[in-house]
Order: sequence, then structure tokens, then C-alpha cells
Amino acid sequence: MTAESQSRVPIGTVLDKKYRITREIGRGGMAAVYEAENIDIGKRVAVKVLAAELITSRVVRERFLREARATAAIRSPYICDVYDVGEFEGRPFLVMELLEGESLYDRMTRVRRLDVNLTLDITTQTAKGLAKAHSANIVHRDLKPENLFLTKNEDGQLVAKLLDFGLAKFYTPTGGTEQQARLTREGALFGTPAYMSPEQAKGRGEVDFRSDLWALACIVYECLTGHTVWNVDQGVAMILAQVASAPIPVPSRLRSDLPPNFDLWFKKALSRDPDQRYQSAREFIVALADSLTPDSPVNVHTPSLLVDVDDAVRSRGRVSSPMSSPEPRSAPTPRGSAASGPPISVPRSGPLEASPAGPAGSPAPAEAEPKKRGLGAVRSVAGVMLITAGIAYAYRQDLSASWLRARASATTATSVKRRLAGPRDPIEQEPFAQAISLGQMRLAEGDMQGALSAVEEAIRSGGEGIGTNLRSHLRASQETPDAPCQLKALGRPRPFDIVDPASRPTLAKSSAGLVVAWVDGHEDRNRRQVFTTVLDSALRRIAPARLAAPEPANARFPQLMSVGGRLLLMYWDGQSRQSGIFMRYLDPDGRISSPIRRVAPVGHDEYSPALARDPDGTYWLVWEDDSTDGAEDLLLRHLDARFNALSPVIRLTSLRPDRALRPGAIKPAVVVEEGQLVILFTLRRGLSRRVYLMLVPRGSPALRAGVTASKSGKITEDKFAGRVRPLGAEGSSSDDARVACTDHACFTFWGDDKAGIVAGSLDLATSELLWRHEIAPRGARPYVAATAKRALAAWYDASRVRVAQVTSDGVGTISTIAKVSGIQPFPEVAPGTDPGQWYLAWRDFEAAHYEVMCACIACTSATR
Repeated sequence: MTAESQSRVPIGTVLDKKYRITREIGRGGMAAVYEAENIDIGKRVAVKVLAAELITSRVVRERFLREARATAAIRSPYICDVYDVGEFEGRPFLVMELLEGESLYDRMTRVRRLDVNLTLDITTQTAKGLAKAHSANIVHRDLKPENLFLTKNEDGQLVAKLLDFGLAKFYTPTGGTEQQARLTREGALFGTPAYMSPEQAKGRGEVDFRSDLWALACIVYECLTGHTVWNVDQGVAMILAQVASAPIPVPSRLRSDLPPNFDLWFKKALSRDPDQRYQSAREFIVALADSLTPDSPVNVHTPSLLVDVDDAVRSRGRVSSPMSSPEPRSAPTPRGSAASGPPISVPRSGPLEASPAGPAGSPAPAEAEPKKRGLGAVRSVAGVMLITAGIAYAYRQDLSASWLRARASATTATSVKRRLAGPRDPIEQEPFAQAISLGQMRLAEGDMQGALSAVEEAIRSGGEGIGTNLRSHLRASQETPDAPCQLKALGRPRPFDIVDPASRPTLAKSSAGLVVAWVDGHEDRNRRQVFTTVLDSALRRIAPARLAAPEPANARFPQLMSVGGRLLLMYWDGQSRQSGIFMRYLDPDGRISSPIRRVAPVGHDEYSPALARDPDGTYWLVWEDDSTDGAEDLLLRHLDARFNALSPVIRLTSLRPDRALRPGAIKPAVVVEEGQLVILFTLRRGLSRRVYLMLVPRGSPALRAGVTASKSGKITEDKFAGRVRPLGAEGSSSDDARVACTDHACFTFWGDDKAGIVAGSLDLATSELLWRHEIAPRGARPYVAATAKRALAAWYDASRVRVAQVTSDGVGTISTIAKVSGIQPFPEVAPGTDPGQWYLAWRDFEAAHYEVMCACIACTSATR
């Protein structure tokens, strides 16, 4: 048995009678990190467990527990919190804040160079966390990109969090123990060589907070230039020799658009004499902001919790009103942090670029690749300058010739069929956008290599964030070249200058093109509104982003449905004066064409409304209700074509209340088939979840009166409006169940924590499954759509978007369409106009924000 298998904590294990392990997140040489759930209150947490083979080392155990003590001494939104400690089979563990996102190391693996605004935001937040640690007399001593985690707060804004205080030194100990003294003894070497200060490299005992600022300066250099400060290809000894005596690099030699003042800032930040460096995190970050952009006011959100860094910014006496100096809407940086209160404006310099690539002629960013670090830490210098006169000339010639060829035969962008009008983007005007447009056209013509070449040009022309993301999608689509479904077009529907985090997208085909809808707050930062746009056959935006629902305060989970010659939009809002589920019609271009109607009330929790169109033109709406103390039930309302109520709100389920287990019928999906409502939902009891099928005939009295509402102490058993049957396994964590029907069969897909993605074909006469397939052991978030003749399922698996055709015989060969990053809501599928054509939309993580993506795929005949 390997050491790793001995160290592994089995899934389902309950630690300290409180924390049930649900999955492994990651593993290192010292510990493994798991996701767990507090069985008393249901809170999801991360649990870090020391490796079994290290428990005999007193020093290692002490360093492991030091992380808890160090973090407990600091309170900051920019430091990952530690809630609890305990032991499992003699191995200490820490219970920590569960973060979703990626490390700065992972980000820089995908995007070699970051733009100035993003770098400044990450560095500012890290400096705020360090300021709190230093004020508590704690030095981190192992600051590096792996220990900076990029996540999102509740408003979807970027937050950088400091991780891993296991090497932290209490540099002004009060009542320090002998153990502590030995752990920080002179001559010990702690940290990662590429980020060590000279005093760390020499093993001096007087290491203090200025070593953290040295490491942070190295990280800033790496973010902006795409290279580490020191050459790390020749081992630890050579790295330490460079730290001690090598010339300090000049950043602008690697990135010509960096201002000269930044070179001076970096030289001071890496002074080998600690007394000549910046003497506090406050001084460090204010000088950095001045060196990068001293004259241009850009908003920095600052929570009132924080002092030090914020006080320094205010004390400069040059703070302007946020009303007089608003943040430019086109600035490509997520706005701030977990901040409350208004932003303040800090003077910085000149206009910031929309991408990290710099102006034409600046060094081209190296292609993203796995970073190489000699014993710790770094990507090698692998980039070469790719922009030559010949390449640029060839590209311009190709662009011009393609434009002339296409212009002679293409229709205008406003034609009904929306044929390609040429390689130029009809909306976006930046040079990189034109290269992306050419790449999209090449892909639509079936030229994958031409598409990749154009995207590479976009990266070199200033669109590194967008271009790198598109390149990743294109490369992922090539992983299954012989699969029956292939990528034919790729789109990024939102305007390129908007970086406000987007919701899960929805889409529908209309006579005007492909209409995509999403929610973001780019028009009004105090509201989350629904926007639409229209895409051509290459999935390029050919209309502005239009407000399709300006009314909501916080629109959630929009859904589009093609209805005759127009579109139906549904969303819910739990923060407006009249919270509820809302519906309206849009024209084929995604414009408002009917008043908004509130069709059902909701509260302020999470809801998942589902809508089905009846063959008679009416609608059936199903949603969750949490008004009963101790239970959540499903409600239903029948609506006519103008969204008028044909029935009162009726109750489909009445679960026996239990305040401890809080049972709930949640996340419904509904279709109307063979004269009955086919409803899938997840039944939750405490930590157990199970998918159920409910069939309700359209003529059933239950659709007029519903079932009796539960009242605490009055209901002794669960009640349902129709026949119910479990589909998922008992106790499995099933979620996001979906159902769709062709003329021949109804198919259902759901997620299972043990089986992955489960698919089945329903017999509506008996409510049984005709077949059941487990198709993706590691898959999640399935979705299925159908027309009269065909069906397609989509899901996420191993950071990929997968699809498969579904027939009465089962699930066909799986195809990879694109990539997906982070934990995202389920994708959405809509049929195209041609046989075998489908459209797909999902949300992805792009250059520090959530972005909308869509694809057109073509599938050959489904076979098994």
C-alpha cells in the first residue's frame, strides 16, 4: 500500500463527529485538502489533514498547527480563515474557509502576463492582508503565487486571499515557547527559493515583515512581465546565489509599456538592504500605484475593516470624489474587493490598456504552458518574440483578401439569414477584436488551424485575456476529432470591454439569428439586469447588448424560450419591491415587445423556476416555496399565452416539516408529454438527496386544488399531487435533474456523487426507467434538450464541456466541445435550424471574471 493511499481519508468519513468528507480537493507533500460539510449546520468547509507519514515529526506537527494559530491572530477578508482544529487517527487537521476559484499560479499558467489593473488589484488586496498580519507581529515567510487564491465575493467581485501560514514567524513573540524558538532558529532555511529575500536565503534569524514585501515585489514583477525575477533552471544553489548578488532585472526590458517609474519602484522594493526597501505594506502599495499609473484616477474599494493601507491612501491628500472621477466602464479589471461603502479614487497615471499585451511591437507573451519551478517556484523563461514584419504583413494581406472575397458574396449583417459579412467584426473595433472575428469566420468555414492562427494574432495584438481563453476552447474541441459532434462556431457574446461578472447564459434561435441572454450589472452597479444580443452564423455579435429587463434589482437565472416568431423571457428577482417570477415576450432581435408580468411570488432564498409550454399554447410554471417552517415544497401555476393565471397557485408537494432535517422538494424540471405533466425534482432530507419523478395527468383534480399545505405537527407523512417514483440512488447527492422528450421517448439526466452523470429513458405509462446508463463518473451539471426527432445532452467533466446524442437505444459517443473553468452553473442546449445542428451556452472563468460563452455544434447521425 502506498503512502498516499494510507494518507487518504475515505469519502464519507466524519471527523470529530462534525465534519463529513465529501471529496478531495488537492494534495501536496505535507497535507491533503478535502471538501467537507458540517453535519450540524450544513456549512461547506475545507479540511486540511496532515499526511499520515509525517505525524511522528514534532516539528512538522507544530508547523502545521502554527497555521491555525497564525490565522486565528488575524482577521481580514484577504486571508483564508481557519475555523477549527482537531485530530483524525492521530493526524491534526484544520477546518478552513472553502474557497472557489483558482490560485494566482494557476491564473498565470493560463495567462502568462496580467494587465496592470488586475495586477494592482491583486497586489493591493494582498498588501491589505499582509498589513493585518504584520500588525499582529506575524511574517508569512512563504509568499508566492501558489499561496494567493483568487475567488469571488457574494457580488461576484474579485478577492485575493492569502493562504498557508504554516511557515509563519511570530517575529515579536510574547511569552514565546522553547518550541517556537527552535522552529525559527537562526540558520534554518524557510520559504520558496525564487521568492526569498537575501536575509531568508542566508538563514538569518532577523527575518521580518520586509521579507514578505520582497516576495510580493517578485510576484508583481512576474504578473506584469510573465517571467520570474531569477533564472530557476539550474537548481536551488544557483537561485540563492542570484538572490545574494545577481543584478536586479529591469522590468521594462521585458515589457516596454511599463513606465520608467515602475523600474525605480522595483529597484527599491528589491534592495538587498532591508532598511532601503519599503518599510510597510502601506508604503509599498501606495508607491506601486503611483509608479504604475500616477495621474489617472481609478476606483479602489476599501472595506472599513482595514486600516494601514487605506489610511495611507487617504493621507496623500489627493483623493478625489467618486462622483467626479468614476471608474471607466471599459477598464478591464474586476471592481475591488469584499468592500462595503463607496469607492475612493486614488490618483494613478495615464490611460490603462485593455489588455496586458502592450502596444504593437512590445514583446509577445509566451504561450501558456505548465510552469516549471526548480524545487519550488517558477515558470522558465520560454517566450520568444513572434511578431516579425513578415508575419504582420502576411496577416494584413490575408485579412484584406478575405474581406474582399467575402464582401462580394455575403449579405449584410441585418439580413434574415445572418450570413457572414466578412472577417471584420461588425461591432468591436479594436485590432485584436478584428483578429478574433477573422478566427471565428475561419472556424465557421471549417478551417480550425486558420482559426487558431487568427486567435494567436489577437493575443499578440492586445487581446491576451480574451484570445487566450478562446484558444483554450479551440484546443479542447480538438481532443475528440473522430467523435460524432464537432465544434462549428465559437462565440463570446458580451461586449469585449465589459468585465462585470455574468450569470449563467441562456439562448434561443430566432429568425434574426441566435439570441443570447444573461445577467450582469454593467449598466447600473446597484442592479443586476437582463441583457440580450444577436449573433451571426459565426457567433459574432451583430447587435449591441440590449436591456431586455431593466426592472429587476437582482435578476437571477434567466431563461429564453422560442415561441412561434418571438421569444419568451423568464427570470426571478428576490430583491425588488415585489419579489417574484417574471415573464415577458421579446422580438426576434431580443428587444422588449410586451410588458413585464409578475406570474408568481417568491421570497429571498435560492429558487429554480421551471417552465413548460403546453401543446395548446398555455404554460405550466413550477417553482420552490420556502414559506413553511421546516420544509420546502413545489408550487405550480397554469398561465395562458398572455401570462394571465388560469389557476390559483397550487401545491404539488406537502412534505412533513422537520426543523432539523429541513426536507425540501427542490430544483424542478417540467415537460408536458402524453397528456400529463412530467416533473423531476430532488428530494432533500438533511444531507441526503434523491431524484424523484412525478407524473400528473392534465385532467387530474390535483391540478385544480393541489395537496393540503403542511402545518407543523399536523402532517404525519409526505403528500404528492401525482404518482412519484425515485430515480436516483438512496442518499446520493443528486442535483440539477433535467428531462426532455422527443416523439418517441423521454430522457432524463441527473448528477450523482458516486456515479457521476446518470441517464435514463422514461416509460411514462409505468413511470419506470427503460434503461439507465452511468456515462461520466466525474461529470456534473447535466442538461438535456430535444426536438421531435432528436435529443442532445451536455455536461461538465474534467474541466471540459462534453455532449452526446441520445436515442431510444441509449447515449451515443461522447464528444468534447470546449473547456470550462471553476464551478459553474449547468450549461444550456437549444436546437438549431438544420438537422444535427445544436447551440450550446455556458459560463466560464476568463481573466479574473465570469464570462458568457456559446458554441454551434454539428452532429452526425446518432449511433451506438
